Amino acid sequence: MKQVNGSIVRDLRKKMGLTQEAFAEKVNVSVRNLFRIETNKAHVDMFQYINMLKIFDQPTDDLSLLFLESVEWDAYKKYITCKECIKNNDKAGFEEALAQLKKCKIYEQPYIYQDIETTRIVAHYWVKGDDRRDDDYNALIAVMKQTIKDFKEENITNYIFAPTEINILDALIISAVQMDNVDHAIELTSNILKNKYLPLITPMYINFVVKHASFYIHKGKYQEALQSFNNIMENFAMDLPFGNLYPFLIDYALVYKLMGAPSSTYEPLLLQGYYLAHLYFGEEHKMMTEIKNALKQYDIDIEQL
Repeated sequence: MKQVNGSIVRDLRKKMGLTQEAFAEKVNVSVRNLFRIETNKAHVDMFQYINMLKIFDQPTDDLSLLFLESVEWDAYKKYITCKECIKNNDKAGFEEALAQLKKCKIYEQPYIYQDIETTRIVAHYWVKGDDRRDDDYNALIAVMKQTIKDFKEENITNYIFAPTEINILDALIISAVQMDNVDHAIELTSNILKNKYLPLITPMYINFVVKHASFYIHKGKYQEALQSFNNIMENFAMDLPFGNLYPFLIDYALVYKLMGAPSSTYEPLLLQGYYLAHLYFGEEHKMMTEIKNALKQYDIDIEQL
């Protein structure tokens, strides 16, 4: 089995700006063992290194240059195939790829397992006629407990979450909304935003701020929503990920419309948001139809603006 040079692990730790103690805690090794790894007195294999990259949400595109012929890299490609099948709504392809992946040792890595399971569960929400909402929520809690054994929602403000675990939190919020429990979604999001470690991961923090504001719109709390959106504009506008930018602009515009602002205030925001969604999804994507239909509920025909 191919081994990863300790200097690569050390470079990853330094890139994350972490001490050996903090890094060791997150990757679940002792400080002594991490010291031995970084000095090449002990080794990590590719599975363990990929797990570290997943914990810190780091890209893995260049791994093929190091391990192109390895059994481990072949297993990781099966993992990538699973992700692509879910993204492309290829259920048959996903089931086939997952069956192959489950035969590989890489599937035993907790963050790999969590990522696949979370993505698979979230994919249920866009399947017409799916009625497994309660089961999905409980399944997501079980997936979270793979790495946070004592996970409880009331303690969300205290945990140090890895990016994969934050994705599970995001999925829990989506699940709550799908069960028409927006109040619970607001409570979850509020607690997540109180987590003192989350602002260090800016894109993910912004994602939850945007969701929080959108839920206020749903509940008719327009002033609270506007305050949240203004906070984003003042502090995070330049950091908004592209995938968050179009819903942010559309919802921001809706708040102004619902509060009775003149059309000259909200129409430019709507058009910008719709144009970015068009770039993000493409004209034929079903999400574009959903956006148009959602806007029509507010008496907005985007094609007439």
